[in-house]
Amino acid sequence: MHDLQAIIDGLPGIYLIVAADAEYTMVASSDERLRVTMTRREDVIGKPLFEVFSDHEPEKPSSGAATLRRSLEDVIATGQTQRLSQVRYAIRRPEASGGGFEERFWNVVNAPVKDDRGRVRYVIHRVEDVTAHLHAQELARAQLQESDERLNAALLVSGTGTFYWQLASQRIDMDAAMLRLVGMEGFGEIHLSDLLERMHHDDRERLVLWANAAPGVVTISKCTSACCWARASAGCSGGR
Repeated sequence: MHDLQAIIDGLPGIYLIVAADAEYTMVASSDERLRVTMTRREDVIGKPLFEVFSDHEPEKPSSGAATLRRSLEDVIATGQTQRLSQVRYAIRRPEASGGGFEERFWNVVNAPVKDDRGRVRYVIHRVEDVTAHLHAQELARAQLQESDERLNAALLVSGTGTFYWQLASQRIDMDAAMLRLVGMEGFGEIHLSDLLERMHHDDRERLVLWANAAPGVVTISKCTSACCWARASAGCSGGR
């Protein structure tokens, strides 16, 4: 056991070594893991993994504990390393810190340690805390949605129309305001030539140039009855 602890102490990161027994007894832990899980070595080493790190949703088959247990079982049975992404597994806070659970998300690697006969004796359990990253993504999505809602409200008030031009297929999709502006309500499939006939000649030339420079999708972000401003997917922009 001392050798295992000495090995893991020299590894940067969040590591735990569990025995391949029925209780997944914890035999060594890195200092970093103790820190992020808010535990002490004397409260962890020699204890069953799922007794110390109990789940706040034990009845759910998709809970973090159930997912981790299945992975450990598979690693011990197959002798193959397993990787898990974004496992939701809450950590119990000490009573001194208010108690309860703190939601966390982890990327997990479970790797077998075999004896000279090829039997799995231990599992090295390494995790990466990706909670902050996922929360940042959620915040960015919420901000983008709010921005889209504000843009749509502004477009509605200003009478501005928007259309999307899929350059590869030449497909054009318009919102209701754009259809009204260019007098194309009731049209079925809209062709590029139909739209170009209704554009100001300066904007028609500019749109074709931007499309050639930025293959993909061109978004017309503002159109009036006389002229259009376009923004291409490569970041080109302009106006009249």
